[in-house]
Amino acid sequence: MNGKTKYIVILSIILLLLASANLGSVTGSDTGSDEVIRGYYVWVTDMRTVGDVVLGQNVTIEVDVKYNFLEVPLVPTIIDQNFEIRGKTSDTIQGFGNNTYTISMTTYETDDTAYFAVMAYYFIDGNWTYMDPNGYMAFTLGQGGATNDPDAIELPDTIDFSDIDVEKISNILNDTIQRGLDIINDVDIPDELSGIPGFPVEALIFGVAVLIMATRRRI
Repeated sequence: MNGKTKYIVILSIILLLLASANLGSVTGSDTGSDEVIRGYYVWVTDMRTVGDVVLGQNVTIEVDVKYNFLEVPLVPTIIDQNFEIRGKTSDTIQGFGNNTYTISMTTYETDDTAYFAVMAYYFIDGNWTYMDPNGYMAFTLGQGGATNDPDAIELPDTIDFSDIDVEKISNILNDTIQRGLDIINDVDIPDELSGIPGFPVEALIFGVAVLIMATRRRI
């Protein structure tokens, strides 16, 4: 086994260990089983008002989002009890992290009796979705600020983000995949190297390539 092959095998083992660690890190009594099995999450962990709250004027909301994902578009959004979007912002998340997003929320003078939810929508498999129950936080709003209320609001089945340029983000993802495939094509795989059962050598190399590129982007 030559030096290049040893290097690929070592990196492949590291990748598998990291994947196992990620799967094991997704815990919590109220975490959906689908999130645990897939090993990814996008959660709303906290929200708060910034500055004075005057109903009928725009209110600044800060939203804390914790995530562990390969790379997806994210739109933190505030909706009311009638599913009207009161404010949103957009981002692309990748890897593991915690971000705070600032949203300018439209309010009405009658909002002292209204209910709201801040949603962490992400785009995957051609749809905007969120994780239940950790991907949103329901609240009420008054002159004193926001108050968490888990039973405050029903959630919409669909959301209209037609103004979000998903195609642009898809092109970025396709470019990342193509760079990984180019790396695979540049590597000579010896005949005696058959990979790990259930993990073909090409798949391991591609995973390593994506891991390396993701690491470089975060540095």
